[in-house]
Amino acid sequence: MLGFGMAAGERAETEQTAKLLRLARSGDAAAFEALLRMHEVQVARTALRLLGDRQDAQDAAQEVFLRLHRNLGKIDDAGNLSGWLYLDLNGFDPTAVNSPGDSDERFSRPAVRIA
Repeated sequence: MLGFGMAAGERAETEQTAKLLRLARSGDAAAFEALLRMHEVQVARTALRLLGDRQDAQDAAQEVFLRLHRNLGKIDDAGNLSGWLYLDLNGFDPTAVNSPGDSDERFSRPAVRIA
């Protein structure tokens, strides 16, 4: 039988991320910096893979973290921050909430393009 649950290390990382999100929301700059440090390499690598240029990737990663900071209040503690960052980097708005019948606002921002 395959285990699809979280391993103990993943659970601890998720709990740490949730704690840091709560602290960052309350204005703790060190907590936000810790979140940034936890995810900066993953975001930068993904941006480089998407954009193919190191400087553009650095600019895109910076924009993602700026949007994260502006949207801290919209991110669920129990959510998947890595997933949020990935969606944001790929041009989806992970904070958009749609009602049935509404246009899909999650796709309103184009994928990260640095001109």
